[in-house]
Amino acid sequence: MKKEELKKNPKRKIISVTGTKGKTTIVRLLDEVYKSLGEETLRVDNDGYFFNGKIQGDSDWSLEQFGSIPTICPGKFLLSLKNKPKALAIFEVSVGSSGLSGLGYLWHSIGIFTNVYEDHITGRRIKNRNDILDAKSFIAKRIRPNGSAILNGDDKYVAKSIKDIPEYARSVFYGITLAAIDKKKCLAKGSILITLEDSWVVAKQKSKTQKLVNIEKVPFTFGGRYAPSVYNVLAVCAAVYSDHNGHFPKKAKIAIESYTQDKDGGRLVVLKKKKRTIILDFAHEKHSLREVFRLGKTLGRNCYGVIRLDSSRNNDVVEKTGAYIAKNADEFFVWDKIDGVRSKKFSIDLAPEFSRQIGETSKLLTNAIHSSGGKATNCLQEEKSIFSALKASQPGDSIVIIVGDDKEYTMKALSSALARVS
Repeated sequence: MKKEELKKNPKRKIISVTGTKGKTTIVRLLDEVYKSLGEETLRVDNDGYFFNGKIQGDSDWSLEQFGSIPTICPGKFLLSLKNKPKALAIFEVSVGSSGLSGLGYLWHSIGIFTNVYEDHITGRRIKNRNDILDAKSFIAKRIRPNGSAILNGDDKYVAKSIKDIPEYARSVFYGITLAAIDKKKCLAKGSILITLEDSWVVAKQKSKTQKLVNIEKVPFTFGGRYAPSVYNVLAVCAAVYSDHNGHFPKKAKIAIESYTQDKDGGRLVVLKKKKRTIILDFAHEKHSLREVFRLGKTLGRNCYGVIRLDSSRNNDVVEKTGAYIAKNADEFFVWDKIDGVRSKKFSIDLAPEFSRQIGETSKLLTNAIHSSGGKATNCLQEEKSIFSALKASQPGDSIVIIVGDDKEYTMKALSSALARVS
């Protein structure tokens, strides 16, 4: 569609976020920032859809009503804004939106592309990281005039999306090193760079550098040491700075520097229990898993990991993940989504040849950790893994728990295990 035709279309502001990791945290932080600026917001993430931060329908409701999770075709929830013409929509967009379901809308004002990791490689529709990149190419292609494509300049796959940015859109790159782009060339072409200088998030343009946020003051970055959270903050700063045409509201700075994760949200939740530090997180691919276990090592004398991988991951991904994280915890306690109690078999309707039996994934992961010099016990069931990790630990240690799909179940299993250890 030509720029002139786009201008005739309704201009509701939509910010969409896609990538392998970081999407949910970014949309939640953006939601907080824009609410602090006085805007009404529709937010869609894995947990459901929200208006001004209040849940309107959860993931189960979305499955019942539409047959899909909220982040597939998130535009379906725009119907809830029929009488709110000025409300901002902030969407987490999963890879499923690249299929038949689509986005549920045509164009977004801001598109954020976080990263391309191996997690979604299943050996079926998506066979490699370039396939993931192609599936998510909509994020740069669907930018409105005067809108912004915001890309992770540290990710060589995301950086390939430069070619997909419409000539009428603004390009913004964020990253710690920006090693995947030619910084001088990008600045010369008018792009904005969002990066770190000392303890500050800064915005760089051809003729100026502006301080935005002190990264060490943002609680969930742990003094700027936890890289995944740093990237999330950089992405949010990029969106807000670009959306405000090079101005960064003071209220946005305050909102970001005071933001803490929801203790019931299952993402980077830190608890102090029984003189131990317990970290709960939804990490699910090797890079983010390594980072969260490394964080655990900095917060405790010894670090114990409770881990699972999704049953849809092929053998190669499971084995490479085990090898990659093997030495990032003192001992791992592995469980399986197909545990023989809560679930007894896994299969995919569109790929009936692929299935998992009871304990198959956890056995593969445990063996891969062993083969790479790590220590791991295959506990099969989630509650047993949590209890075993707590029992192995001592006061002063840390336990990193990778949360299951049902975070309420994980929290109940943790409470039960805590009651049984001293």
